[in-house]
Amino acid sequence: MLRVISETRKLYTPSGSSRQMALYKCSCGKEKEICIRNVKKGITKSCGCLNKKQVTALGKLKGNRRGSYKHGMFGTRFYNIYYGIRMRCNPNSKCNSKYYSDKSIKCLWKTFEEFKRDMYGSYKSHCKAFSVKQTTIDRVKSSKNYCKSNCKWATYKEQAKEKRGMTKLIYNIHKMKKGGQHA
Repeated sequence: MLRVISETRKLYTPSGSSRQMALYKCSCGKEKEICIRNVKKGITKSCGCLNKKQVTALGKLKGNRRGSYKHGMFGTRFYNIYYGIRMRCNPNSKCNSKYYSDKSIKCLWKTFEEFKRDMYGSYKSHCKAFSVKQTTIDRVKSSKNYCKSNCKWATYKEQAKEKRGMTKLIYNIHKMKKGGQHA
């Protein structure tokens, strides 16, 4: 339950629209600045503590009610990476693009548990070396499927170097640096 302490400011978005913000006190005791409209519409009901409680409760469910929460990693960055792969490769998904299912690229992991078994150890190692925020999944051969033998963890910088056309661009930049800028 949220209780208004005071209106704070207008927040302007990049599109130019504005949202009136207010400082709220949550029933858990935490204070947080939240968009007034979201509270009035019932979109935001707490400082975030309710969501944490719900995810924790889902992880403790037993039997059939447990569903996709049985692994206890729902909502984690690792789970979201797997979910993103599934969405990109799903031809019926709005996330689908010409770079994935249109090119017959598939996710060969049938379940999250298979993905976790194959990739979690290397994920933890990469996170330790480069941080969680800099750990992304990358296909070794971009024309091949998502599977253990074709996936690795990479930083955003490494992925940018491997994007189509970047290899040639980087090669040309290095060539210009070595040979000078003579025309």
